[in-house]
Formats: sequence, structure tokens, C-alpha cells
Amino acid sequence: MSAALLPLAGDGLIAAASAAMLAAARDGKPVPARARVLLLAGIAATIAANVAYGLPDGITGALLSVWPVACYVGCMELLTWMRENLSASARPAAASARTPKPDAPEVPRPDAPEVPRAGDLITIAVARFPEAAKGGRIPSLRVIQGELGVGQGKAQQVQRHFLSLQAATG
Repeated sequence: MSAALLPLAGDGLIAAASAAMLAAARDGKPVPARARVLLLAGIAATIAANVAYGLPDGITGALLSVWPVACYVGCMELLTWMRENLSASARPAAASARTPKPDAPEVPRPDAPEVPRAGDLITIAVARFPEAAKGGRIPSLRVIQGELGVGQGKAQQVQRHFLSLQAATG
């Protein structure tokens, strides 16, 4: 039983540390040092176990045994990089596509709402959704995202604000 479950410990550690890294990247926070340390520990343990397993078949067997670990870790690192770099830059990239060249006149695009600053978000949301601000029907995350031009995290903040107003009005 332990022989079957032992590989899950190393892989589970890698998965948990990777999930923590992805969550930190999603929230725009720095990756916790313990997540990196545990990720490296899980990688080292899994590589050591896989090399020991493949070594009886020579260097080729050892390398082939390590390959799945390298692929998994590489994929998780790419996902973390994408979350840190692409989701945060998706809106600025769209905004820069709207930014006129120095010699071109500025042409506003009505179909592309400006992304509000964090301090203005609740004020704008209250103005866009007056019914919800008065304790009425709260719009869905998708509606909030579309109307305000924000991501899921900001839309959840707006929804929480409206829920707290609704709870206060009873």
C-alpha cells in the first residue's frame, strides 16, 4: 500500500506548491518562499525516486523515468508565468492597441470601456448598478465584468460590496 501511495506524496507536494504559486500569481501577490521551497523539495524527492527506479535499466532508463517530472514541472512553471504576465497584461495590451500613434489623432472606441482604477471601482459600480447599490438585485459576475471592463477578481469585489449593502439594509 505504501509503495502505491508514496509517489503521490511527492507529486501531491508539487501540485500543492504549484497551486499556491498560481493562486499568488492570480492575486498579483509575490509567490511565498515556502511554496518555492516545497516545490523544490517535491521535485527533488520525485526525481530521486524516479532515477532510483530507472537506474537498473541504465542512464537511459533513469532519464526516461525523470522525463514526466520535468514535463509536469515545466508545465506548471509555464502556467504560473502565463498567469503572472499574460492575464495582467491582457487589458493593458488591449488598451495599448487603442492608444494612438504619436502622429495619429485619438479616436475613442465606444465598444471598449476603460478599466477603472481600484479606488474608483466601487464608485463606478454604484453608478452603473443603482438598483444593486440600493440593496436590490445584484448583477452576475459576467455582467459586472462586461459593464466595468474588469476581470473576475474585481467583479467579485464589486459583488461583495453589493452583498454587504444588501445585508446592511436587511
